[in-house]
Amino acid sequence: MTDANDDSRGEREAEPTERDVDAEPTGDDPGPAMTAEEFRAALEALGRPVATAEEVARTLGRSHAEANDALDELAETGGIERTDVAADPVVWYPAEFAAFVDREHVTVFP
Repeated sequence: MTDANDDSRGEREAEPTERDVDAEPTGDDPGPAMTAEEFRAALEALGRPVATAEEVARTLGRSHAEANDALDELAETGGIERTDVAADPVVWYPAEFAAFVDREHVTVFP
């Protein structure tokens, strides 16, 4: 029988164990749905600098909804950007492409 005021059990639970440290990741923190590297690999496979969510989904073997959600999440972290191209679907591109168009370009004439 244990004493209700005995907090040694609570202290034991609070201590990390070797199993806790080496445990596999749980479903609580699945990580990013898509990395910027995966997105760039899809662009490389497509041979184009921009892509729609449908193209990314098809290239990476995901559903359109999964790819769209993953692209939205990646855009929130700044890894990629998006633009609406009028009547066509939204296209996605690496964030550094946006910085490229903002740079000053110098042309030297002889």
